[in-house]
Amino acid sequence: MAGLCGGLPKPLLPVCGRSLLGRELDALAAAGVRELLVTAEHRAEEVAAAARSAAPAGLRVEVEVLEATEGIADSLARLAPRLPGPFLLWLGDIAAGAPDLAALAAPVERGEAGAALAVAREPDPARRGRNFAVFTEADGRVTRVAEKSAEPGTEWKGTGLYAFAPGILFACAGTEPSPLRGERELTDAIGRFLGRGARAVAVPATRWDVNVTAPEDLREAALRALDDLGRDSWIGPGAEVHPGARLRRAVVEAGARVEAPVEVRDSVLLPGASVRETVTDRIVESCGAGA
Repeated sequence: MAGLCGGLPKPLLPVCGRSLLGRELDALAAAGVRELLVTAEHRAEEVAAAARSAAPAGLRVEVEVLEATEGIADSLARLAPRLPGPFLLWLGDIAAGAPDLAALAAPVERGEAGAALAVAREPDPARRGRNFAVFTEADGRVTRVAEKSAEPGTEWKGTGLYAFAPGILFACAGTEPSPLRGERELTDAIGRFLGRGARAVAVPATRWDVNVTAPEDLREAALRALDDLGRDSWIGPGAEVHPGARLRRAVVEAGARVEAPVEVRDSVLLPGASVRETVTDRIVESCGAGA
């Protein structure tokens, strides 16, 4: 993903004209969230500026720059003084369709659980293994979680959205780097939290979700967002589309160009892309290069 859009941090990548971060801000504001703490490390000044400019009215945004973090659990442990009560956590590289944040937050707000994990059913073990597996009882109580695991026994995957009571922060502080990636994994912290007797529940809170880790993931997110809009194509401000071109389930982001009477189908043209030939099932960044 480092090359897309000039190496932008993933939260700033566009999805139908709105960055991943902007889409999260919109959903949070719509759910009644009024205070947001954005953390940034890579190109932090850009992320901070984008967060403040993209924030909907009524949403107060603060930015915390974290340097040399060792994973999500490490980041949360560092932020403990700023998180005195229950909070939502939304990872910045996650696109989600119509997340029900109120349903996710409710068990923690009511004191029924110390953690609520947004989950989605994923029968494909390979795709489930790209996120983390969530094992539950019949009533939705989480018994354990497993990072990057395709092991059998569950079809639930985590989707990068959480509600937590502050107790999770103590579990994060005591979490050691994992052998998997050398990071202090949030899943390990959740496991420690459960081991201390905390209750966690799984909540199917999203219509769809995409963990944006590869160019193809960004294409999937954009096309799912396009479907949510109920449109066959989306053309961003300043984009140029030849009058003879045919767009079929296509996203042409701002500044992209379709310069010939060709078909663009099931594809996304990112800012700066320029095509003169038929494009199918691709994401295109610039000069006709695709990924």
